[in-house]
Amino acid sequence: MGGSRSVHYPLAFSTLACPDWSWEQAVQKAAEYGCQGLELR
Repeated sequence: MGGSRSVHYPLAFSTLACPDWSWEQAVQKAAEYGCQGLELR
């Protein structure tokens, strides 16, 4: 009872923070930063 469990979620980011980036730039940066997900906004 009471053991510590850590949950690891995939790293992702949203293009809402970088509206001037092209689709290609967003995908390239996601890969460069090690993201496993990309939300296109």
